[in-house]
Amino acid sequence: MIGVVLDTEVVIRGLGEPEGPGSQLIRSALAGRFVPITTPRLLDELARTLRRRELRGVFPRPRRIVSLVEAMSMVIEPCGAVRVMHAEPANHLLATARASAASYLATWGVELLALGRFEDTRIVQPT
Repeated sequence: MIGVVLDTEVVIRGLGEPEGPGSQLIRSALAGRFVPITTPRLLDELARTLRRRELRGVFPRPRRIVSLVEAMSMVIEPCGAVRVMHAEPANHLLATARASAASYLATWGVELLALGRFEDTRIVQPT
């Protein structure tokens, strides 16, 4: 089965914009076409982001969403640090990709997209 690390922004936009570019990716995950990969740290980031005032109207039950994302994902704890990017959150995504042997990392992060590939993981922008 194909494993895909999903950046937090991809999850939020995919769920919050039903016709947006990330929505097809979320629908594919729900249909079982790939296994989303996440970490406790990414789930915490998702929870914090969903609690922001500007998102409360779109996501009135953030804990429920985080629970659903956790239930549909393979949750791992990457061991070992990756120091490829300047931003630590980007390095965490790369460490997650490495630890899970993910086929893809889906992100809108410009620096990650410019990298294009990390080891065996292709870095792609959701369409």
